[in-house]
Amino acid sequence: MFGQWLNIILIGLIFVTLVVLVLYNRRRFSFGSLNNRLLAAFVGVAIVSVAVVVAAVLLQIRATLIQQESERFNRDAQVNSQRLSAELTAYVTHLQDMTEDSSIFGVAEYTTYLLASMPPAERQAKIETQEKQWGQESSAPLLKAVYNAASLKLKDIVINLPEYTQFILTDGYGGVVALVGEQADHYYYGDQSWWRQAWNEGKGKIYVGSPYFASDQQSFIIEIAIPVYSSSNKEKAVGVLRARLRFNNMSLFKEILAANPGYELTLVDNPSSLIIYSSNKAKIGQKISDTDTVEQKMIQGRAKMITAPGGSERAYLYALDWTMIIQQPEAEIVGLQRFWQPVILGGLFAFL
Repeated sequence: MFGQWLNIILIGLIFVTLVVLVLYNRRRFSFGSLNNRLLAAFVGVAIVSVAVVVAAVLLQIRATLIQQESERFNRDAQVNSQRLSAELTAYVTHLQDMTEDSSIFGVAEYTTYLLASMPPAERQAKIETQEKQWGQESSAPLLKAVYNAASLKLKDIVINLPEYTQFILTDGYGGVVALVGEQADHYYYGDQSWWRQAWNEGKGKIYVGSPYFASDQQSFIIEIAIPVYSSSNKEKAVGVLRARLRFNNMSLFKEILAANPGYELTLVDNPSSLIIYSSNKAKIGQKISDTDTVEQKMIQGRAKMITAPGGSERAYLYALDWTMIIQQPEAEIVGLQRFWQPVILGGLFAFL
């Protein structure tokens, strides 16, 4: 804004100077010799020519800067969308490593084998009773039971990695055997889609769900479920570990914004057109179409997240259809032009 006002002032000074020169030399130029008249005409043409050249230079500088920055923003969006895919894969790998901890798979394995030894009717009755008790006063012993060695291990992870808001560890029948973070709504999850997909009939399969908005945290959440395998058979699942991941706390977004303070970073879920992350928190949860119109011009770069650059080993990311948008106000980007503009106009003023 300051640069624009400075340009207006300089242009005004040039115009006033021209008027003064014309008025001051009007009589001499009108009644003087032919040489004076020719000189006056030459000076006038020179001034107009310089003004045209200055305007052309400024427009070219502006166009070049905007084009270069647009290309840079697109490159940044492509690179960082790939980093996001790699970051999600890193979270999955981290969760897989966690299930290798004996304190985690041990609890799931022990409970699964204990339930497997019961008659089916008795086992089903026990699960239904515990589901009814969950969240009631009578569930105190049950809640106490899920705070065990596995919960202590998971609690340390939540403390060190605040992007995780909840861990639920279930046995091979869908019952909760360890819990950290937000209170679970149920004891039994065997009938839930995420659990069935991760359990995969006992063979196990990585599950990554679609993001959803958690109003209490003002952030979108994504759920990742990992099969927990038997200590003696890595192809036989004995439970499922589910983690809830909060977008607002993901380290990648913080790194991008720290390295580029002027960026506005946005992540869009393409099927729903919802903004699932934005450095402008007021936009989170809005549809991208509602935020397309902005008061000031923006330079923008977009790139779809490549969900499986490594092939089928990342097939769990196939369902994620996201676009990363990086943008910044045009007025901030063309700051170099705002520096040169007064210099060029000042030179023209000095010439006069």
